[in-house]
Amino acid sequence: MNQKKWIRIVAVYSIIYTAITLLSSVLYLCNGVYEDPSGNWHELDRVIILLIGIAAFELYTNLPVKPLALRYLIAYIPSQQLAFAYVWFSGLREPLAKTAYRDIWINFTGLFMLLCIINTVIYVLRKREDRRRTVMSKYNALWEYVQKSGKESFHLTFEEIQEVAGIPIDHSFLKYKKELAEYGWQVGKISMKEQTVSFHKVD
Repeated sequence: MNQKKWIRIVAVYSIIYTAITLLSSVLYLCNGVYEDPSGNWHELDRVIILLIGIAAFELYTNLPVKPLALRYLIAYIPSQQLAFAYVWFSGLREPLAKTAYRDIWINFTGLFMLLCIINTVIYVLRKREDRRRTVMSKYNALWEYVQKSGKESFHLTFEEIQEVAGIPIDHSFLKYKKELAEYGWQVGKISMKEQTVSFHKVD
């Protein structure tokens, strides 16, 4: 696992832990409770349950399963069981509330669903961006050829453009020609009669 991923995991863990702690404190204060009745044990429980959730969520990324929903499910089931096991273990320390298992199921499932939603949104946005880049880059070979031409201005025939770009020039060229500005060039006159396109270097 590379350093960037570790940093991302730690950042996500810290943000969620802080948010949960603040929410818990606000709820206690709203109910007139000014001290956490479980004290440090409560904090430790929160740390471990959150750690189980984050670890399980990160695990799914390495699973060789294509459907995203199935990956989530495979990661969720054993991690939820592990959370239940921790609740049972904590019952050896002190008596459990009657709703202990229900509460951990609600809290853990809610946390996991939140992570799934965030990850799915990021996944969809990245896929869209990748598709957009793929489409917008159909003339990259041509733009690089123009940039490396060493000239101030010149023209190419439609046939020459097809040879360089690997695809025939079509009406979409009018939409994508603005990409050339990123290379320090611009598309000039497009002659349908002579079947040529002129290119000019931007000063």
